[in-house]
Amino acid sequence: MASIWGNVARCVAAWLCLSSLASCTPGFTEFGFYDQAFDAQHAQGERVLDRLSTAERTVMQRAFSEKLDIREFHPDLARYYLETGDAPATASLRSSLRAVRDYNKVLLGLANGEGANLVRARVTEIATTLDSTGTLIRDSSATLAATGAAGSNLVEAMKDLCAACGAAMTIARQLSPAFDEILKLQTYAEFRSRLIAQYPHMRALLVRLREGSQDIYRIVVRANSGTSLATGIGINPAARDDLLQFRRELAAWVVMLDQTLLAMDAAVQAARSPTQLSATALLSQSIKLREAAITAEIARSQ
Repeated sequence: MASIWGNVARCVAAWLCLSSLASCTPGFTEFGFYDQAFDAQHAQGERVLDRLSTAERTVMQRAFSEKLDIREFHPDLARYYLETGDAPATASLRSSLRAVRDYNKVLLGLANGEGANLVRARVTEIATTLDSTGTLIRDSSATLAATGAAGSNLVEAMKDLCAACGAAMTIARQLSPAFDEILKLQTYAEFRSRLIAQYPHMRALLVRLREGSQDIYRIVVRANSGTSLATGIGINPAARDDLLQFRRELAAWVVMLDQTLLAMDAAVQAARSPTQLSATALLSQSIKLREAAITAEIARSQ
């Protein structure tokens, strides 16, 4: 354990050294550090969702074998029949996570003075991602409706995860038309102002992902249980260590999400009022976020 924290200390010290060099450069350098730290959190989230997708499909396929007649085919369950790609609910959560990442890239572009055309292209990506989020969640809801008609226990198996998806969809529905309207603005100053004004909604999307972590964990527990609807009492002993490792991965992501929220608050403030004070605050929060990412990386390697 001491060696782990020794490595963390050395990594953070190196990061602080680089940070001191950054203080001699223009303010956009702080955004560069922030962007790298944010991407580390995003990568951790992708790892969690990779595991969730497998668990979601395992739970549903196990439920199929219990409740559905193999002689029948349900078109709305097609994504679950396949072994490739994200399962529906996981796909919607991943889309939400990527929408926040895309917004972060827009903040970076505003701070770095990127041309209007490039920033608009990034906003178009956000609008497309949000539309995709809504579509994926609607598809997931249709899937549950189909399973509900065939066996109500299937809905029970997935209701926790879909509650998290539904909360994300509510925010996506609010954001999607807003970004469509932003793209129609002619003056760059108004375009910039309206983009920054959307931050509370993007922040809420990240908060919903954090709150959904307990639902994510329940699905992974069910996938490692004896039946699709088990709550953890029947965990396979051989899967226990693997489940504990996933819990650590999920916990690391939640810690990084908490720090990301603070860093994004600082990033928006720096984009709104680009002063040395706001840039320094952003750098400070970015270092803490990067420290959390380094801790997760070292723990994973042990």
